[in-house]
Amino acid sequence: KRDQLDKITEWVHFRPAAETDALIKILTPASSDLEPLMFFEIAVRKLRQDNIEEALFWSQLGRYRMRYDALRCGPGDPPPVLTQMLDLLSAPKTRMLLAEHPELLKKTLRKVLDFDKKYPAQNSPAFICKIVKKLNRDSSPLVPKKDWGNIRQQLRITTEVFLKSPDNTKIPDTKKTK
Repeated sequence: KRDQLDKITEWVHFRPAAETDALIKILTPASSDLEPLMFFEIAVRKLRQDNIEEALFWSQLGRYRMRYDALRCGPGDPPPVLTQMLDLLSAPKTRMLLAEHPELLKKTLRKVLDFDKKYPAQNSPAFICKIVKKLNRDSSPLVPKKDWGNIRQQLRITTEVFLKSPDNTKIPDTKKTK
């Protein structure tokens, strides 16, 4: 399955920019099985089209899915460096857009939750966990698949709490459910 995902990612990466919307239509129904990096790829394509709000959505979707993957890696919280890495993946144009219009973060996260509801992640977190476990110097096993639903629900609840808060800028950290 890893080879298949790599081939899809490579195929998308080399498709012409003019095909971005068609690619989104093809990939969206299968997005439950896609890794977060695919969403960052779409965000980059939307930036190239100068569609910054759409780029922000795809970037936030990638961040959300990466956080979900990291939460399934095992005991302990995702390392703070993961958030720093995610911040580095944010394009200057989307950061500027959020600085000028902080309300867009909540609007975008609402779209992310709606997308997640329709296309819940069912991908393996193994790729992200390899990174997280190396950063945490951890060799514990992944969270059992039977517990993934609880983790997903907790992430959704934490995001909903942020959406209802008066703060427009800082999403609270998600703690693992026990």
